[in-house]
Amino acid sequence: MGFFSWECAVSNEDIMNQYSQRGATQCVLVCPDDSVIEEDFYEGYGVFGGRDAYALLAKWNDPNLEDDPVMEGQDDEDYRDQGINIAFGDAPIEYPLKFVAKDYYTGQKYNDLPASKDAEGQGFWSSNDEEDE
Repeated sequence: MGFFSWECAVSNEDIMNQYSQRGATQCVLVCPDDSVIEEDFYEGYGVFGGRDAYALLAKWNDPNLEDDPVMEGQDDEDYRDQGINIAFGDAPIEYPLKFVAKDYYTGQKYNDLPASKDAEGQGFWSSNDEEDE
């Protein structure tokens, strides 16, 4: 599996991982309850602040997961595939992922931000400027 990443919801700049020429982008993942998950050293595999972004996406968008006794006590790895299916499916996503680079984070609320788009360069190559290509 390769790297993956998203664009900052404010600047549209790629959230870079630690292996890129630029180094990791310090960022926050803004959650639907307006809490934030901070990440200072993104490794490139979707884990922010110890939480898998796709697992969170699954939990936010599938109301059956939180109440399903079979799912109780399972960690993020158990939800990851469901989140990937939601992210790449055809159905509209009620609660998409919203990442903001710390340089642009000023306390924005979840509902005030657009969804983060997938970073074409996977957080390793920048799709924002030519020097990293």
